[in-house]
Amino acid sequence: MSGICVCASLSSVGPGLYLGHYLLRMNPILLLGGLAGAQTMTAGMAAVQDRSGSPVAVLGYTPAVPIVHILLTTWGTVIVGVMAN
Repeated sequence: MSGICVCASLSSVGPGLYLGHYLLRMNPILLLGGLAGAQTMTAGMAAVQDRSGSPVAVLGYTPAVPIVHILLTTWGTVIVGVMAN
């Protein structure tokens, strides 16, 4: 079961890393902060800050978190409604 959880988590991070780094040419620290924000993972953002020695990751984390909270709330309701029918 834990292997499925790891695959589910990495299925969004892997393409996000690839597209952000190679297609959008984003700063790696901002990109990792944004991906941590997309998963609402404060510990991940703190780890990026700690390893980089810079608070720049917060600039990627901050806009991603409210967007994800809105999407989780709305799409969670939609999915429950669809599954109930």
